[in-house]
Amino acid sequence: VDIWGNPFHIHHKNKGQFCECCSRIISQKITGGGYILNDGRHICSLCDISIITEAKVQKSLKYIVNILSQNGVQGLNLNEIDIFLVNKDEMKKLYGFNASDHLKGLTKISIKDNKIFKIYILNNIPEIQFQAILAHELLHVWLYKNSINLDYDKMEAFCNLGSYLIYKNDGTKFSNIHLISFEKSETRKKQTEIYNLLKAITERNSFNYLLKNIKT
Repeated sequence: VDIWGNPFHIHHKNKGQFCECCSRIISQKITGGGYILNDGRHICSLCDISIITEAKVQKSLKYIVNILSQNGVQGLNLNEIDIFLVNKDEMKKLYGFNASDHLKGLTKISIKDNKIFKIYILNNIPEIQFQAILAHELLHVWLYKNSINLDYDKMEAFCNLGSYLIYKNDGTKFSNIHLISFEKSETRKKQTEIYNLLKAITERNSFNYLLKNIKT
């Protein structure tokens, strides 16, 4: 079965096509089919219904900044932030030599421009996933604005808590599956361990408490 509990033949475990947004196996019966993007990603028809569009980007930005503000993240200036939807190939070029197939968001800093922070997020993903990735990237912005330097694994684990706040607030099966992936990811074990520790601190105290103590 896939992570949603949908049964499929063992033959499809390695050769089947799984949605890169929700991890469902793509079939006519389960997802109503799906399609392949030009950059090679597989998207199911269920996720296609709620895909983020350019018209919704600024609304989502305001919404996520508000959610983060309610949790203690202050100082994010909408006028300093530009957001771009890009495909997987464009994302890899932007990231450079160490690019990963799992890369979904990236923040670049350009102090010469009025829009200091350029945030790049994969296109053709559901709006809630876009918002969760955006929350992650906005915590990178917050770290920079507060001159907080963390080692890579701690920084990424901390920023994943931005996504955690959005997915937890959403509470759908889609969001819960992404939360599970943060907790049990085998890709970067150290990062996963730090994330679970920071999440436990957040749940025991508050995210605002974590913000005030992240340096130590």
